[in-house]
Amino acid sequence: DARRSRELARRELDLEAIRRPELDELLAAERARRLAFAARLLRNVGAADPAAHAPALAALIDGLVAGAIVDAGAPVMPRSLGAQFETFLRACGGR
Repeated sequence: DARRSRELARRELDLEAIRRPELDELLAAERARRLAFAARLLRNVGAADPAAHAPALAALIDGLVAGAIVDAGAPVMPRSLGAQFETFLRACGGR
């Protein structure tokens, strides 16, 4: 699947960036976009401080995607995670 291959390539680049600072500089803009996306999501649900909670939400999303890569048959967001997302959003002061 193309999405899985793209995510796997992104993770490989992230790992390579640990060893190559010049690559890390290039990927910094992508990390900033991911944080901005997470902050927008949090703002849209009324979180009290979207910027403060954006790194945690980005890490949560990243972990879900990583799980889906490792287990190719697993859904990215199993139904059981809905309640956990709600708990996270409430903790952020959202709806």
